[in-house]
Amino acid sequence: MKKLLGLLLILAAVAVVVWSVQEANPAPTEPSVPQTTTEATQPPTTNPPTTEPTTQPPTETVPPTDPQVEALRPFRNLGVCRGLDEAHTFVLFFLDDRSSNWSGEEIAAFNGLYFYPAMNFLQTQGENWGMEVNQDSFTYSSDVNEGMAYAGEVSPDFQEGGAATDIPDKTAKSLGFDDGWDMYRYLQEYTGTDQVAMLFFLNKPGRSYTIRDQNNDGQEELEFSVIFASYPGFATSATSATIAHELLHLFGAEDYYDPYGDFPQRKILAESQIPDDIMLVTYYNVKDNTLSQATAFTIGWTDEVPEIMENPDWNR
Repeated sequence: MKKLLGLLLILAAVAVVVWSVQEANPAPTEPSVPQTTTEATQPPTTNPPTTEPTTQPPTETVPPTDPQVEALRPFRNLGVCRGLDEAHTFVLFFLDDRSSNWSGEEIAAFNGLYFYPAMNFLQTQGENWGMEVNQDSFTYSSDVNEGMAYAGEVSPDFQEGGAATDIPDKTAKSLGFDDGWDMYRYLQEYTGTDQVAMLFFLNKPGRSYTIRDQNNDGQEELEFSVIFASYPGFATSATSATIAHELLHLFGAEDYYDPYGDFPQRKILAESQIPDDIMLVTYYNVKDNTLSQATAFTIGWTDEVPEIMENPDWNR
């Protein structure tokens, strides 16, 4: 069995997920960023009243096998990242590339400032929907795992430089594995769970994104998130909210801020009814974000179709 030296166990409170491999074609999702300076620098101190539940999950649900229900959450259960309702392990790769690197001190500071608050946010939101959320995470870095790096440059803007879809393969090879799948299966065996989520962190400004399955087309692909230490042009980072936002993408959550201009009416509807949802806006203080019933539905925390998604404008 291959052994990775210096694997550090980090206890963290995280949302619970199911993983299994399916066939699909991954594509990058738009990153989570502050939409305006006002949203980023002046988050609300209290959330405005909405129709969304804040402490108790719905008591009545629609059977999850209902095809009409599943059609409303088309990105759920397509690939290796499944529903957020079973035990899992997060594996964090603090990755060096040609233009950036991490020190042990920087990793410790990043985890304390950003990663753990993001996990605490998901834990709190999961508890609101009756989910158990205490799990483990593991960290790899060149500071401990000598030679681990991305051979080349990870573009800070995936729309201009292209999404680095080869990050798992290049990282795996630098650690002595054949490819990303070889490393992924090792991690399953090492952690004792089939549910493994891979997060790759770069110590430079950039637009974070997630590679996830978009449809069942017969191709088996790994899913993962690429998260940059900050967003270009912003002195203060919303990284905790960005981490939570990208993780939710892995499990089926969709953007509400209409990054590609496909659903302008959905954005207007979300801004009016769920203005603080983490899939609409990422605040500097992730505690000012919420996880609405719409997002809980898309990731499988509830099977009750939210009223907002029954509005015809939701798909416009």
